[in-house]
Amino acid sequence: MTRRFLIAVLSAHFLSAAPAIADPQTAPQERLHVLYDRAAGEVVRRMVRVVAPHPELSLTFRWDPAPGNWPGVDAAGFAEGPGVVTWRIEGLADYDPRGVDHRYEGSLKAGRFEGPGQLTYRDGAERRGQWIAGRLEGEGYSRDAGGNVYEGGFAANRPDGTGTWRGRDGTVYAGGFVAGERHGPGRITEPGGLSYAVTHDMGQLVETARPDVPDALVGGLLPAQGGDSASNVRLALGVDLRTTENAAVQYASEAADGSVYIFPRDEGDQNLWNGRGWLSEFGYTLRRGTDAEWDETRAFLALEMGTRNGGRERLKSLDLVVRQAAPHLQPMLTADPHLGCVGFRPSFSILNYGWGPVESGTAQVRFIDPKGYDPNVPRGQEHGSGWFELPIPRIEQGVDIYVRDVLAAAGVDVNRLETERFTCPSADLLDQCRATAKQSVNFGQLGPYVNGWDGLSTRMQAKMSYGWTDAFGKPQTSEQWFSVDIPLLKIETPAPLAECGDAGAYAPEAPQFQHVELNPDAGGYRVNIPVRGNPNIDRLIAGLALWSRKSAWHNLQVEASFADGSVRSTPPVHLFFLHPRQPAFTSSARPASCYLDPAGGSC
Repeated sequence: MTRRFLIAVLSAHFLSAAPAIADPQTAPQERLHVLYDRAAGEVVRRMVRVVAPHPELSLTFRWDPAPGNWPGVDAAGFAEGPGVVTWRIEGLADYDPRGVDHRYEGSLKAGRFEGPGQLTYRDGAERRGQWIAGRLEGEGYSRDAGGNVYEGGFAANRPDGTGTWRGRDGTVYAGGFVAGERHGPGRITEPGGLSYAVTHDMGQLVETARPDVPDALVGGLLPAQGGDSASNVRLALGVDLRTTENAAVQYASEAADGSVYIFPRDEGDQNLWNGRGWLSEFGYTLRRGTDAEWDETRAFLALEMGTRNGGRERLKSLDLVVRQAAPHLQPMLTADPHLGCVGFRPSFSILNYGWGPVESGTAQVRFIDPKGYDPNVPRGQEHGSGWFELPIPRIEQGVDIYVRDVLAAAGVDVNRLETERFTCPSADLLDQCRATAKQSVNFGQLGPYVNGWDGLSTRMQAKMSYGWTDAFGKPQTSEQWFSVDIPLLKIETPAPLAECGDAGAYAPEAPQFQHVELNPDAGGYRVNIPVRGNPNIDRLIAGLALWSRKSAWHNLQVEASFADGSVRSTPPVHLFFLHPRQPAFTSSARPASCYLDPAGGSC
């Protein structure tokens, strides 16, 4: 392929990064709603009007105002203030997720998107940012169903100003835009890493500084030897957005520095991988499945191949090539309280779901009100007791942590809590019995930070620093926060006060994908991707469901080999695959006697 043709292809590769939105002056939709105010317990019937972004789809909608924004309609019946608008296919039940076509979460005014908000589609497309009169304006983010992403300035829903477009094939353009077209100076980074300056005039390339070098992702025979099939093919590997929307762990892809990075999309999962944030954020992710269920988790990727000129090229083979891999040894921790059996349980467990141990650590701890909450006070800055130091031992898969001595240092009468039982003649007198118990025990510094219902507890808040070693033998340090409730006493009544329930989960299935197990400990191997039918192709779409038995980083590419001896590769793909270990740890912090419900008594 000539240099001029390559530049033209890269320049024209910009795609509108989400479905076109209708003019916000479009006539509004209206639908009778029953609106319920949870706080006041009131129900009203209102005709609600919204201006739909896609009236051509003839969908029905549902308006759910946010808590505190009730009834969420203005005098003319238009949706107003923060809330969620969901557009659905008519005829499907409200609880059926397949019926949702697109959804807006954010603020509205006069039935139009106004203020910060996010518009998402069932095919994975998304727009978010600041909306004015139904249009995306200013800094924003847009992703189309193919996985192409634009971040930067917007005007009237179109890229305008300075921004960055990242194609799913690894191409990156950073520079100016006007009315959705590339305009002015910018820079292109090709798949493979070649980067150079360009200038556009309303979408037309007028100047380029690309050096006269071959495509970094074409190998095998040189074009002069007749090997030009690979040069006529575009190959991209990225997240399959439709499938990942229903997966247990959702993955995202992003192009940068000539490569494609695939990683867990949820910010909590990213914090789990990086060892930052609050341990309480990770409990659901880490406990939501057994080892066998985690073995069913996949990164669903879509491989797309097509010829640039619309002709056909003869494909010889298609292979997934895994060049490197390394297990991710960042500890993944949760803190579990010890509940039940006795009223005073001054201990808790730290469980490690990661594949590497905590080698040593220490925590600075204090105590706060377990029932106190102020949305205006950031977590970690609440009122609390003074700080105490708590050593953290080595944690392979789990360890019990004892805080009796810390409580004693804070002035708590731990001897009395260990030996005395607290009773109440009736559940109707719990308030009085709780107040009496709180006044009768010396809680020292914890006094203002003891609370409860059928018992008293305090919340220990900790800032933990620890060391660990990565897969390459390099020492690392992490700092994380956690909180855990410490039961201080139980108020016993003649009858139990509550019952608790349980829940389950499900895992999606994708039989149309080729499932490939990756080795988390080593690379240097390839896996053939079967191609059925006519090998003379002009377009090919294949699905890969990748997984490994450990959390691991994998450096891989897909290689397409052609009959003329040429080879086309995808950009290098860095897959950060999340698969926690289920710890084989049983707490040994068991009381000598058990006179209460071993499970903790109430919800």
